[in-house]
Amino acid sequence: MSEAKHTKFHVGDIEATRMAVFDSVTGHFFAKCEFADNAAFIVRACNFHNDLLEVCKKMLARLESYADIVQHEIPSDSVLGVVLQARAVIAKATGETTCLPTA
Repeated sequence: MSEAKHTKFHVGDIEATRMAVFDSVTGHFFAKCEFADNAAFIVRACNFHNDLLEVCKKMLARLESYADIVQHEIPSDSVLGVVLQARAVIAKATGETTCLPTA
């Protein structure tokens, strides 16, 4: 799956009681929200999605290396469980069906 275009979004007023999320580059309307907190959440999630994925993938690679080294010394569900959860979440966030080891 190709990397989604990373654009910055911002919150704007559309009515006295409604907020909207707009693309900062094109100015196009993206989403209408009843509450400012919801609009702010959408903006944060969109603006930092790629950054969060990059950090998660780096942490996963280090955790996988650590798990390989100490797997015989710790319960299998502690580190391995986190590795499997991280792989699944990264796969969901990127639209992939699986997330193979990064190292």
